[in-house]
Amino acid sequence: MEKIGYLCTYVPVELVEAAGFRPRRIIPGSSEKDEVLLDPNVCPYLKAVLSGLRNESLGGLVFINSCDGMRRLYDAVRWFYPSLEVYILDVPRSSDEKGVLYYREVIGDFSRWLGDLRGRSLSEEEVREAIDRCNRRRRAFFEVLKKRPRAGDLLRALKGGFPPEDLSGVRLKEDGGKVKVLVTGSLLEADGILDWLEELGGEVLIPDVCSGLRGAGYVKEGEPFLALAKAYLEKPPCARMKGIRRQLLQKAVEEVRAVLAYIPKFCDHYLYELATLREICKGKGRPLLHLEGEYTLGVPEGIKTRIQAFLERWR
Repeated sequence: MEKIGYLCTYVPVELVEAAGFRPRRIIPGSSEKDEVLLDPNVCPYLKAVLSGLRNESLGGLVFINSCDGMRRLYDAVRWFYPSLEVYILDVPRSSDEKGVLYYREVIGDFSRWLGDLRGRSLSEEEVREAIDRCNRRRRAFFEVLKKRPRAGDLLRALKGGFPPEDLSGVRLKEDGGKVKVLVTGSLLEADGILDWLEELGGEVLIPDVCSGLRGAGYVKEGEPFLALAKAYLEKPPCARMKGIRRQLLQKAVEEVRAVLAYIPKFCDHYLYELATLREICKGKGRPLLHLEGEYTLGVPEGIKTRIQAFLERWR
């Protein structure tokens, strides 16, 4: 089955599956980054994506207009990989009624692009069947969440995309940690950070990161494109979205003893949000540790030392 790569949780994977393709979340398995073709101030994840594309076999690649860096990556891929079919989704920043209706039209155009790739249009029945399949996988995933899975295992399962197809590698926690920690930020490529946190006695809540649980919840019944637009715009939001992001952060901070913000270098949305997060943590009396990511798959010793010192201070 030919694979369609995608770079963001706002891409409706149901439509990719309905077209007969296999959706593949692009999270490079190598720390190698392209330092020549993109501006030096572009985030290291995007540089790793551009470098890793030479090792991918894809029938197409889907971007969204999430940030200027992502748009520049889209331009670079079109130039340096001219034989690769690419598409960019114009995702609104608001999840209100106007935003939902607009996104319905956007994903309708996306479905027509997918239909052109396979040679025939997607039928409504195919879309409904794909929604049902993904909802069944979501149900299985949410059942695992109830059993307190290890955070590192959870993140590794989610790196393939949401909802995950394989949950066999997700182990359950044997007991609770001494310090409940919220891990938030953009993409967290170094899942070993979560393992290290739990080895040190921390208990990580469900990671609030772009490679974690930010996929859409159940897609409800009804006209399928409208239902998909609602589900994807009403899912746990990222920092680029307007609306309830601040309230969700406040609630999450209240439930933990400490907060760790992991933000890739030059990730503007989350660096802007860091000021808000600091304000919330100060108001709630919660300590905050900010780590800057370089898209390094391992956990550098310096970061391990900082995490260890941070947890020991707040046990």
